[in-house]
Amino acid sequence: MKKLIFLGCAALLFNIANGQNQPSASKNEQTAIRQVIMDSKAAFDKRELNTFYNYFIKSPALYYQVYETSGQLILAHGWDAMTHMVSGYVKAHPEPSKAKYAQLDPRVQVNGSTAWVSANGEMDMGGEKTNSREFFVLEKQGGQWKISAIIVQDYAKGKLITVK
Repeated sequence: MKKLIFLGCAALLFNIANGQNQPSASKNEQTAIRQVIMDSKAAFDKRELNTFYNYFIKSPALYYQVYETSGQLILAHGWDAMTHMVSGYVKAHPEPSKAKYAQLDPRVQVNGSTAWVSANGEMDMGGEKTNSREFFVLEKQGGQWKISAIIVQDYAKGKLITVK
């Protein structure tokens, strides 16, 4: 999985360095990719684990990382580790989430059967908001986009620095 992320980043940097257009996709393809991410989040929030798991590749190459504002880093390598981690979390927190989630400023890039999405996330938990920076890698399998890597990093309001 690290190799896939590295190769994707290397291809993107190569295109930028050579003045070429970044890989892109049709609006419909971009919408479908973003919908996978939003639907997986909704399934997780409802604690519908079988539905949630269907949005991910079933592979030892799956990468799942979340850095919380508390400073805790949660990391799972592979399908088995991810499902174990998520089911453990849901057992400890069985109530569906009532928080409202918004994905802001998503950037979708597609290169063949691989796509990556970077975005800001905002979680409103009834007055208290959490901000995050999110990065997803998706693979197209059997005509369906599936998440193969996810990195979500929470950050304090006003603490995101974007270099342009």
